[in-house]
Amino acid sequence: MQNRMRIVLVGILITALTALAPRPAGSQEKESAAQGEGCFGCHKGIETINQKMAAAWGADKRCEVCHSGQPSAATELEAHTGLIANPSDLRVIDRTCGKCHSDYGELAKVKVQGIENHVGRVMRSLMATVASEIAGTRYLWNAQETRSAIYGVRAASDLDREQPEGAVQRLSELPPSQNSDADSLLRGACLRCHLWTEDKTTPGVFRPAGCAACHVLYGEDGASKSGDPTVPKDEPGHPLRHEITTRIPDSQCMLCHNDGGARIGLSYVGLTVTDPQLTRRPADASEKTAYGARVMHVKPDVHFRRGIGCIDCHDSVDLHGDGNIYSHQEYQVGIRCESCHGGPSKRPAFRTERGDPLRNVVVMGAKPYLRTKILEEEHIIPVLHTSAGESPEPAPIWHDGHEKLECYACHSASMPQCFGCHMVRDDSRMSPVDWAAGVGEGEPPDGEPPKSSLGGWSGQSLYQEWDNPVLGVNRRGRASPFIPGGQAILTHLDLAGDRVGPDHTFTTSAGLYGFSMSPVQPHNISSESRTCSSCHSSKKTMGLGTEFADLKRLGIGLNFPPDRLVNEDGGRIQDSGHEGVRPFNGEELATLLRTDFCILCHERSSETRQWRFAPGSLKEADRLPKEAIQKAFQAGKE
Repeated sequence: MQNRMRIVLVGILITALTALAPRPAGSQEKESAAQGEGCFGCHKGIETINQKMAAAWGADKRCEVCHSGQPSAATELEAHTGLIANPSDLRVIDRTCGKCHSDYGELAKVKVQGIENHVGRVMRSLMATVASEIAGTRYLWNAQETRSAIYGVRAASDLDREQPEGAVQRLSELPPSQNSDADSLLRGACLRCHLWTEDKTTPGVFRPAGCAACHVLYGEDGASKSGDPTVPKDEPGHPLRHEITTRIPDSQCMLCHNDGGARIGLSYVGLTVTDPQLTRRPADASEKTAYGARVMHVKPDVHFRRGIGCIDCHDSVDLHGDGNIYSHQEYQVGIRCESCHGGPSKRPAFRTERGDPLRNVVVMGAKPYLRTKILEEEHIIPVLHTSAGESPEPAPIWHDGHEKLECYACHSASMPQCFGCHMVRDDSRMSPVDWAAGVGEGEPPDGEPPKSSLGGWSGQSLYQEWDNPVLGVNRRGRASPFIPGGQAILTHLDLAGDRVGPDHTFTTSAGLYGFSMSPVQPHNISSESRTCSSCHSSKKTMGLGTEFADLKRLGIGLNFPPDRLVNEDGGRIQDSGHEGVRPFNGEELATLLRTDFCILCHERSSETRQWRFAPGSLKEADRLPKEAIQKAFQAGKE
């Protein structure tokens, strides 16, 4: 407290002395001119923050409504007293964006796409709480017994007393790093991307905190192209312009959805993270650096290739939340393939799973069109099911039982997979930032160093590949791609830098290995589907594992390969941080294997050209039935 008082008194003294000191020639006129023009005396040429906001309440002239400060002051020092540089920072949002975009707004309640209270919803959304990543990590590392969210980066409570499926009433603040390995990892490494943090230092992923993380655009080099002369143009970490937009390009989403988790952003635009240890990779792969990662080109999602962006599918509730606090992403996100395309026996309703209408879908002449939000192009939507009397469209081939598959179980082939992650916790050093604390929260007064998190973290995937994924059953009871997420092998170094015991793997409260394989919508949809044999003739696809990775060779005491979820009897081996998901059970595995024998005969049928047998995909014992069948047919010919 005494230090703060000294700083305040020194500031007052400096201001007084500055006012009394002789001024250079011309400075008084400059300051008088600036005083007459307010903020624009210095910020000449700055862009209007948003045309709609300017028309509604004069945002092009009333900077102080968002930024506070003293626009009528005579000097820069006085003008910037109380200035809020980023009004969308969640720490101040009640006094800034909340004036209009909340239920308690003092100016007006603004509706966007028919929805109010954006601030209240965003503060409880997964992009702000990161509850899913926290819950999954803590469960797999046996720091909590439930897969449901208990903690967020900040404490939060639901807006009402009703919680739909997957939602919780409240979150507590994440415990300190000393509490567990999981909490140390989250604070020191994993939680870089959430709305309480910013990144003004990492090339390729510069972004601000709060609402601006999406709505204020940044360039790859973080350089400003603003007309504001006070913003340096050769210094990274600045937005492109002083503008707020709802026309958010995919490149903005990629600032966070890049090298973490399912890497859905990279897959969507046709990139995947590469590594010298990549075991299976596309032919003629060329590497480059993008979005803060070393990547190579792969085939982009069919929607991306046709000019459809992230915001064309994901609506306001998907992105901002609905005021409920969800434990996992699949509960907050409501868009599904069948929302637009329907299914084998049902026409699309053009609504999300929650029932919200897709506002950028229009029906003209009995045909549905998607109108993109940035380029404003219209794309006809292929519909799988047609009612009687309608013009028939090319009908997809549906086989019995395939209605239990997610569309992308077949229409997503190769995808990024990282097996076995060797994590090192080194207590002899500190993580440079406590990422759960967020921007400014870890900056103590009196110029002390930023708050750090105990234990410096480093990690490396043991095996990476770009290949067909494992399939399992998601919370909707449908077959879905499963990819690894959190197969951790921990090395712990103490304060002296010495190893604490052997390398460690975790066992969850369910008694399963803390190696995780979880369902994913991989965002690399193709109009072509996987072949039948790539599922029914593949041990890996069934979750039975392959021998491509031998963890014992690395000194890791596991008796199963990292892509094995289940044994032949349907006994589960690996756990998942997601609720209601599982590998195939024994009966389902038997059905898949029986169908494989059908494929052996039908692979050459002109009616089933899509059944192409993959040589070498069956183990030797499984080849015997094929050989017997072939001998029987040959004997019949003779």
